[in-house]
Amino acid sequence: MSLGIISFTSRGRKQAERMNRLLREAGYDCRDDSGRKAADWAGEMFGEGRSMIFIGAAGIAVRSIAPWLKDKFRDPAVVVMDEAGRFVIPILSGHAGGANDLARMIGALTGAVPVITTATDVNQVFSVDVFAVLNGLQISDRVRAKEIAMALLEKEPVGFFSEFPILDENEKETDWIPEGCRREKAEKNIRITVKEREPDWAEEDLILRPRALCLGVGCRRGIETERLKVAVFQALEEANLSPDAVKTLATIDLKSDEKAIRQLAEERGWELRLFSAEELNAVQGSFSGSDFVQKTVGVDNVCERAALAGLPGGRLVMEKHAGNGVTAAAAVGKVRIVVGGPRQVPGMYRT
Repeated sequence: MSLGIISFTSRGRKQAERMNRLLREAGYDCRDDSGRKAADWAGEMFGEGRSMIFIGAAGIAVRSIAPWLKDKFRDPAVVVMDEAGRFVIPILSGHAGGANDLARMIGALTGAVPVITTATDVNQVFSVDVFAVLNGLQISDRVRAKEIAMALLEKEPVGFFSEFPILDENEKETDWIPEGCRREKAEKNIRITVKEREPDWAEEDLILRPRALCLGVGCRRGIETERLKVAVFQALEEANLSPDAVKTLATIDLKSDEKAIRQLAEERGWELRLFSAEELNAVQGSFSGSDFVQKTVGVDNVCERAALAGLPGGRLVMEKHAGNGVTAAAAVGKVRIVVGGPRQVPGMYRT
């Protein structure tokens, strides 16, 4: 994780030096940039994804970061501490970026009082965006996330459903659900799933998707990128699996130079994994084999075997789909959903 500190007066500089020392002693990548022009420094920090600590007036921080703001799910954490070291205030990305936890951590190190203003924290209400970030879940709709947060603040019923077990601090399964939620379907619901959509889901439901799928593919040599994409997304749609839940694209190493496969992985931000025929043949299971494929590449089935090879211990949730020169299959791995998630410092939140 990485942090930057800036200050503007001699007294503030002393606080910055102390803060830098304490953070480094605590094991964090931190640097003191006191003396820099605040606006230029803020732009540099945003570009690097570094969390920021301003020691001085909040107004300076606000004006410095204003040109660089994007949205709450991408902006880094920003906190402000007065130069006397009495108060520390998160002013940007309190939840998703972890500014609230950064303020608490600074308070613990320095004795400053954290001033937390986010409604869910003040009212001690479950924060869906913090829960999602700490558990690596993709938020399907940011507007609905806000609506869920408002419903919880107003004590309206919210349903909570997960396809995956919820673990406690000791890694044991628990029947925990967020305070204010229930297991019965409500007008608004939170669903943790790799699926795209079910008929009984409400339009207002918030979907949290773990990136838990490995998509195995095979294709004809020289296939066009668009043709590959259409086939892959059609297969996922037919299996009711969301592309947002895919983490890895896997195939045989003979396809390492296949432009369409590399472009698809790059466009979607999927990890690309390549396996030899020997590695694929070693995968255990019952597969839809092809004599032609066996003679051509040395393994009877590329897509199903590659999907499982990319997720050891996983299971197939989409068997081989074939068409237009493409085969595709998908496996899901073990998903860890931890109650609340570990309390960490920003920078560790973003992956």
